[in-house]
Amino acid sequence: MQTTRTAALSLTASLLLAAALPQAHAETTATGVSGSQLSRAEVIADLRLWQRAGVDRFVDVQEYGLQTSEYQKAFAEYQRLRNSPAFAEEVARVKSEQAGHAGR
Repeated sequence: MQTTRTAALSLTASLLLAAALPQAHAETTATGVSGSQLSRAEVIADLRLWQRAGVDRFVDVQEYGLQTSEYQKAFAEYQRLRNSPAFAEEVARVKSEQAGHAGR
């Protein structure tokens, strides 16, 4: 049961991230940075903000749908976090964690 839930979470996260890619591409193209130029720390920080905003709660898209007000609120919070100093702070936190693991 746990394996099935984990697989469903992974699949849903992948689908949601894929749905967000056009927007991410538009944002990064405007700044001159392509998605392939994101560092590992930036990708991890982005995922953490996605989770912090609660967008990952909407695992079962068929049950919740992407048009529910709850999803829209969570996604708006993710966008707010992603476009605020919280993103840079999370990237710095991830880089610090990575440096700590590299020294071991």
